[in-house]
Amino acid sequence: MSLTPISLVITAAVALLAILGNWATFPFPLWRFAAALWLLGLAYEWIVVRGTRLDARGPAGPDRLYLGRRERIDLELSGGGTRSVGIEYSPSLPPGIDGPESTRSATLPGDGSITVGIELLPRRLGNHRWSTMSARICGRLGLAWWSRPVSVGRDLRVVPDLLAATSRERVGSSAVGSSERSRRGVGDEMLALRPYRNGDPRRAVDWKASARAGRLIVRTFTQDQHLEIVVAIDAGRTSRIESDGMSRFTHYVNLTARFAEYAVLNEDRVGLIVYADRPLVALPPERGSRCVADIRRSLTEIRPQAVESDAVSAVLQLRRLVRHRSLVVLLTDLYERSASSQLAQTVRLLRPTHVPMVVGLVGQEVRELQEAHAEEWIDPYRSLAAAEYQRDINANVSRLRRMGAWAMTARPADLDREVFERYRMLRDQRRI
Repeated sequence: MSLTPISLVITAAVALLAILGNWATFPFPLWRFAAALWLLGLAYEWIVVRGTRLDARGPAGPDRLYLGRRERIDLELSGGGTRSVGIEYSPSLPPGIDGPESTRSATLPGDGSITVGIELLPRRLGNHRWSTMSARICGRLGLAWWSRPVSVGRDLRVVPDLLAATSRERVGSSAVGSSERSRRGVGDEMLALRPYRNGDPRRAVDWKASARAGRLIVRTFTQDQHLEIVVAIDAGRTSRIESDGMSRFTHYVNLTARFAEYAVLNEDRVGLIVYADRPLVALPPERGSRCVADIRRSLTEIRPQAVESDAVSAVLQLRRLVRHRSLVVLLTDLYERSASSQLAQTVRLLRPTHVPMVVGLVGQEVRELQEAHAEEWIDPYRSLAAAEYQRDINANVSRLRRMGAWAMTARPADLDREVFERYRMLRDQRRI
């Protein structure tokens, strides 16, 4: 119960009457009569509110939410009274899903219902049970607010985000799908005929077309390049650090889900390794929609661990899993000096058989700390710490590049675009 301003005024009036009654000798204690009326009013409201039922209904079936994407859920609130009542409600969402922090108010009509929209921001994968929603009803006399939990009873399933949710500018591509390149020689499908040029192999000459044209004509073919890709996700202690409002593991998961979907459109084979102090998930590279479904299901079931990561054990597992030359996308932290030596060992184990791409996250907070104006005595030290943090990361990136890895850092907002562009460049230049 929470008193309304009217009740506070009544309480102050009763107290004032009690003080006056002690100073003056009234034959009848008026303040007791006022207090009794006030208490009777509260009792009446309590009895009426106990008979008021609040229900919250939503669409049938479990609600599917996409990790890191704001979603809106509409709930229909209804009551069992015959008169309109004022209510205030708060979603009381399960841990891992953020919602509106402020309490909202509405008027619930008698024998009717209202639809309220609640914006959710899921930050943790898996199934979440949304049992109740906190609400309170204003009494009929307006004396107090009475708490009434509202049963929601919904299952919220948070899954990795989809490629379709990203704009073409975000992934850095004007068209998504497999690309065709003309190459000399034998391929999968003939693309066109063209005049002979010095250096063309004799097997590319189309003798029938040459006889008809009276000059040498060669065939050009399209040859699809089917690559093997393995995405390795660091699910250790550093993956729990927040960057731009969400944990790094969340950004890794969304990138992996979108990247797998994008690579499968190019008919490439995609595998997955998730590791902490040991490998947690190991999926061999596969092709097609089933591969994407397996990866998304595995990512949904994984949680980051509060342990130090061991990338070497993940690479040893990868070498047993993949026999052919592959692109290995390693999503991990690039700051810690102890981790940088481990990353160097990881790159040595991958090279020269595979093509390692090491990707790290640097949040917008780091740049803001470096460029922030000093307002307190500690602000210059924070700025220097952010600058040193950025220098250490840049040094680790340069060291890994000298070792032959495609190392880079990106902000969470640019992560998809940077990785997709580097993947397309390596694919087009046939570096893999």
